[in-house]
Amino acid sequence: IHCIGCVMIAFNDEEVSKRMKCSKTSYISSSIQIILASGVLSIVVWLVHLAAVIGVFQDIVLSFDGLGYLILNSLALLFAALGIAFLLASLSKNQTAVTIFGVSGSMLIAFLGGVFVPLDVMSEGTKIVSRLVPSYWYITNCEKVYSTKILTDSFKQAFFRGIYIQVAFAIAMIVLAVFISKKNR
Repeated sequence: IHCIGCVMIAFNDEEVSKRMKCSKTSYISSSIQIILASGVLSIVVWLVHLAAVIGVFQDIVLSFDGLGYLILNSLALLFAALGIAFLLASLSKNQTAVTIFGVSGSMLIAFLGGVFVPLDVMSEGTKIVSRLVPSYWYITNCEKVYSTKILTDSFKQAFFRGIYIQVAFAIAMIVLAVFISKKNR
C-alpha cells in the first residue's frame, strides 16, 4: 500500500499532471497504464516474497496439499491491497498522508480481518463489520484450507466466494479511485 501509494502521489503532482494532460494519451488510457504498471510491480514484489517463503520453508510448503489455494488467496489479497493503495493515493495530497493512513489503515484492516486477534474471540458486531474488509475473507479462506483434509465441492464453493469478494473489493476501490482522481483533475 505504501509503495504504490507513494508512486501514485507522484502522478498526482501538479507538474506531472499538467504534462500528462498535454500528451495525446487519454485519461482512461493513462489510468489503465498506471494500474497495469502498478499491478506488475506488485506481482514482482509478491513473487519475491513467495520465493523467499518457499526457499525458507521448502519442506513444509511444497508438501502441503492446499498450497495452490493459499497462493491464489494471497494473490487475491494483493489485488485488494492494490485497490486500497489507489484509493488512498487519490484521497491524499502528499506522501506523509499516504504513510500515516497506509500504516494505520493497514493495521485496522488487519485487526478487523482477524490477523492480530482470532475471529473466534471477537464480538458478533465486530465480526459483522469484519466482513467488509478483504483481510477477513483472506483469513477465513486460509483457515478453510488449513482445516480441510478433503477438498470437496462445498469447500471450493466457499473458498472461491472469498476470492471473488476480495477481487470485487479491489475492483471497487480502483474504480472509486479513478473516479475521484478524474473529479480532482
